[in-house]
Amino acid sequence: MIPFSIYALKVIIISGFLFGYYYFVLRNGRFHEWNRYYLILSALISLALPFAKWSALFSGYSGSQRIYAVELQGFTVTASSHVSVPASWDWTTWLLVFYLLISIVIAGGVIAGMLKIRRRIRQGEKQKFPVFTLIRHPKIESPFSFFRFIFWNDLLAMETPEGSHIFRHELAHVREKHSVDKLLMEIILAVFWINPFFHLIRKELHLIHEFIADRRACHHDSGVEFSGYFSPQDYATLLVKQCLRTNHIGVASYFFQKQLTRRVRMLVRNNEPRFTYIKRVMAIPLILSVALIFIFLQSQAGTGPSSIHAFTSTIQKTIAPAEIHLQSQKNAESAGRDAREEVVRSAGVHLLQPLPPVLKEITVRLLNGIRDSKIEDAGIEPAKVFTFVEQMPSFPGGEETLMKYLSGNVRYPAAARENGIQGTVVVQFNVNPGGHLSHVTTVGNRLGGGLEQEAIRVVKTMPDWIAGKQNGKYVTVQYSLPVRFVLQGDDDQADRTAFKNMPAPPPPPSRTPSVNISNTAHKVFTFVEQMPSFPGGEETLMKYLHDHIHYPTVAREDGIRGTVVVQFIIDPDGHLRNITTVGRWLGGGLEQEAVRVVKTMPDWNAGVQNGQKVAVQYSLPIRFVLQ
Repeated sequence: MIPFSIYALKVIIISGFLFGYYYFVLRNGRFHEWNRYYLILSALISLALPFAKWSALFSGYSGSQRIYAVELQGFTVTASSHVSVPASWDWTTWLLVFYLLISIVIAGGVIAGMLKIRRRIRQGEKQKFPVFTLIRHPKIESPFSFFRFIFWNDLLAMETPEGSHIFRHELAHVREKHSVDKLLMEIILAVFWINPFFHLIRKELHLIHEFIADRRACHHDSGVEFSGYFSPQDYATLLVKQCLRTNHIGVASYFFQKQLTRRVRMLVRNNEPRFTYIKRVMAIPLILSVALIFIFLQSQAGTGPSSIHAFTSTIQKTIAPAEIHLQSQKNAESAGRDAREEVVRSAGVHLLQPLPPVLKEITVRLLNGIRDSKIEDAGIEPAKVFTFVEQMPSFPGGEETLMKYLSGNVRYPAAARENGIQGTVVVQFNVNPGGHLSHVTTVGNRLGGGLEQEAIRVVKTMPDWIAGKQNGKYVTVQYSLPVRFVLQGDDDQADRTAFKNMPAPPPPPSRTPSVNISNTAHKVFTFVEQMPSFPGGEETLMKYLHDHIHYPTVAREDGIRGTVVVQFIIDPDGHLRNITTVGRWLGGGLEQEAVRVVKTMPDWNAGVQNGQKVAVQYSLPIRFVLQ
């Protein structure tokens, strides 16, 4: 209901602009054919324009203003602690039912009118002509037309001057196909009866039909000769004299109408001055301006750095008591992505080393007060920042040149060194299509001691990068560079105080670095050729969490939420050890629950480096969310 209400509001705004120009500028002009098509197009444009996108008009444009986004893969576990009961209708559902009932009533009236006309056609006396078919029926109160049929009352003699001009009037309706306009507006109003401007458009369109038919009836252009001729003044007199009170069918065109004042005025008016041509021509740029402005505003409303593009599976399932529901977000573009970690020792840059693949995030959601809830993870519109593209941005000269640049520019801040502050600073920035770096900032927990400022300073002094490409076009890509600041022992104190004289760093490793296992059997890796995995894969891991995670009662009652990062080591035999949490303490039993679930896991498939199983450190963020 909500998406339709937004669409209907857009339709009302657009149709209001277009009808306003007609009402104040074109309404009293005598260029009736032009006004007819303007009103029809106004209704159709109002319905179609909300679907238009700015990017569809300028799909070939590539510049710094276009930013694209891709959401990395993630998983969601949703927990419910209440009993499922039959769903009750909220006010939006009742409003939708009310709206549909009115639409059905209006559509029923249109169908009933058409069925009534059909009965007249079947029961009446037919007389076919090349252009029209004449229907005579005793129950026809006054002449009217519908598509190629003209319905006639035998009480009105067609041979009289009055009858011949009324016939010419109805024949003009047939030839101009006014019934198509009427039926189209009736269909539109059956769906969008809430739009007041559509009702006004229909009313004005009916009058324009009469203006056109009146003008045709005053001239010998019907193609059928009848006796007598009326001047516009005489014809206007006929309209007033012959006006009858009859019950009309909405989709038909009647000769006798109640709103005769404007019809008479249009008949007796002189020719329009020349500037009326300008009125008509100005309607074209008005329509184009409204269209472009609306598309632009709609395009701007749907953009922003927080917008996400993802291929998201839609999941609908009724939540039962104490049930955990799994949601999955799939993104083919993020497959195989890895990050890069710059290890900065106290004496300077030492090594460029790959980080682990993007960690899977488990979200525990508690649905409070939702009955018979149906979780829907709908598709999200494409937005603005790519984190992974076909051709990732790169430092000029490649990784080795980047290492040399960092080696000559990174300094371990004195405040951090003196206070023993160390850790990883993640610098995040955008590489624009021109290669320029913007939005340089840090993400994650703040370490202090000037580490964040130093990391940002070095990135800001970098030259322009080689921009990333997607679908053959340069685009803006969000890039993250984790920088780990490490304080070494006393034996490295001399190196820390003699940074400028340190030897050049070793060459950067390949994407999968080669490590001497015989000398590092006791080491714990954060990235290996084959990362450890839960037995059965990710789906089995999700099912395991589905069966074991419970939202702690204390956290639920106190409204505690947040992300708990569980960190553990997977030994070469697959056993999990050193299970702990890192980061900010949330309380309420969230940390204990996350650690408990990990401790109950079976042995994993160990990680492999150079064909040998090794110990790997793994981090599993678990986000607890109260809904």
